[in-house]
Amino acid sequence: MKVAENFSLKTMAELQEATGVEFGLIKRGEDAILIRGEIGQLRFPRGSQMLVHTHPGPNMFSARPSGIDISGVARRGESSSIIVTEKGWALEYTGEGELLRLWKVK
Repeated sequence: MKVAENFSLKTMAELQEATGVEFGLIKRGEDAILIRGEIGQLRFPRGSQMLVHTHPGPNMFSARPSGIDISGVARRGESSSIIVTEKGWALEYTGEGELLRLWKVK
């Protein structure tokens, strides 16, 4: 994934904080693609894998996945996905809603 080599979770948090809109890093084939959403909303193309997306909010609780986030991971058959907040909290979760790990990236 060419983009991912120089792209970090910290960068995702900074984009969210600077713009107020959600961002996602998806994988389609061999390519990693950054997509820009709207305030509180992110849509991405069918057939792509969501690697990470952002949520607005100042603390670790803002990284909590919504029901839509959880069901999307399950529906796409992915093992997990990551949410990162504008203040740099990252959370990995599964399609069953299990929270795997929480850490600070900035």
